[in-house]
Amino acid sequence: MITKSRIYAAVVLMVIFCTVMAQEVTINGVTYKVKKGEASAYVEKENKNIQEAVVLPQVEVEGKTYPVTMIGVPGGMLVKSFWDCTMLRTVKLPSTIKQLGEGAFRGCASLESIVLPEGLETIGLTAFSGCQLLQSVNIPNSVKEIKNYAFSNCSALSELILPDKPVIIKAETFSKCDALYNVRTQSGGVPGYALNYLPKSCAYMMAKRYIQSAPKNSQLYASTPLPPAQHVEQASQQQQPVTTVPAPQSPSSDVDVDIPQVTASNENTFAVIFANEDYQEEVNVEFAKNDGEMFKTYCHKVLGLPEDNIHFRKNATRNNMIAEMAWLQKVADAYKGQVRFIIYYAGHGIPDEKSGTSYLLPVDGKGTMLETGYSLKSFYEQLGKMPSQGVTVFMDACFSGSKRGDGMLTSARGVVITPRPQAPQGKMVVFSAAQGNETAYPFKEKGHGLFTYYLLKKLKETQGKVSLNELGNYVTDQVSRKSIVSNGKSQTPSISVSQSMGEEWKDLKLR
Repeated sequence: MITKSRIYAAVVLMVIFCTVMAQEVTINGVTYKVKKGEASAYVEKENKNIQEAVVLPQVEVEGKTYPVTMIGVPGGMLVKSFWDCTMLRTVKLPSTIKQLGEGAFRGCASLESIVLPEGLETIGLTAFSGCQLLQSVNIPNSVKEIKNYAFSNCSALSELILPDKPVIIKAETFSKCDALYNVRTQSGGVPGYALNYLPKSCAYMMAKRYIQSAPKNSQLYASTPLPPAQHVEQASQQQQPVTTVPAPQSPSSDVDVDIPQVTASNENTFAVIFANEDYQEEVNVEFAKNDGEMFKTYCHKVLGLPEDNIHFRKNATRNNMIAEMAWLQKVADAYKGQVRFIIYYAGHGIPDEKSGTSYLLPVDGKGTMLETGYSLKSFYEQLGKMPSQGVTVFMDACFSGSKRGDGMLTSARGVVITPRPQAPQGKMVVFSAAQGNETAYPFKEKGHGLFTYYLLKKLKETQGKVSLNELGNYVTDQVSRKSIVSNGKSQTPSISVSQSMGEEWKDLKLR
């Protein structure tokens, strides 16, 4: 039986519900939601194309004024924030903001700069993840915590200013921020408390700065730059957390220094270099960028290619790879086939478990979705059809489902696959880092892939005057031996040659 009291209670609940639902207002594309006397700012789905945003310090809802203290609505990640506002270029935040919530500006790929207000206390999980144009961030002294992945995948971030006092930072806060080198505190010191959470290359430089200014065996503490003799005493007086941070060991490679410079110009040879290290959906490929950068240097200095003849694609997407193949086709047509091509690839390869066919994996690809890869068969066919005097391909990748080193890609499901060999086309010679179900390993002491290291080593020793057959034999022998000794597993480079080349390829040289 429905009593009057129950009806009354239901009406009251409906009034309360309607009142809560009404506590929202949208101004210039930004929506403000009121809760517990404060307002949060976010962007509704239909306004995601916003290009400029000004967040108000306070909003009026139903005659009452509320301070705006947060970006994003608690529990509303991905929807109730500025997430995926891919066209957002600028945003102005008021001094009332205390918290950037989860995914606050995640995926804002066009955001180039932002001024964080003094008074901000928390930068939430993935707050700026994927802001690939963001170059500089100044985190005010008021911030107490920067949560995990807050700045992950900010590939252009090069300058970071941190608070003077230690703040809570998580292990992956700055993951894949490989351009980050200039890190300091508000007062210009070395943020010792953050060294363990910065990219290795950046942490090494920061530790080096500290070592140059501090006495031997002294300890890193908070941040403010002081005369060396005062470091330990000051840390003790202030009772700051003291952390001993040894300088990270930087890989040292003989192939990265004293590179010979040839005088002859190899004007009719063109190179495309893909160095895929920082994957968006898969594990990274260790040292791939260094591999690509050094191979580019060798193409110019040792093989004599003009710089304009070399296209270097670091962290190439599928569209990037398609664009470079189109460039090669245009070059081949313009030179009426009187050209030679050198193709270098360092990155992941993935197999089709059903057919055994292979794919190159762009950095925006996903191992479980073959359609996001670049078919190796198609890759060879395109190169083979281009009019040229010859194509040499260097492939520092494996196609067994393994990652560079130990472990498997998500696509492999823990199963090592033996891919079906892909036949080169036209006038093509392909040098592969591994064969069958083997893994292409890194040479960590040298900061390179094992295959690439010995490839560069032979080019350096011979100043590029080495036949393809001699080069192949050397790399195969050295990599096979080193892999067994260091890794306890086989890695056997191989050479595949198109039928039309016959035996003539053996005497060919890269310059």
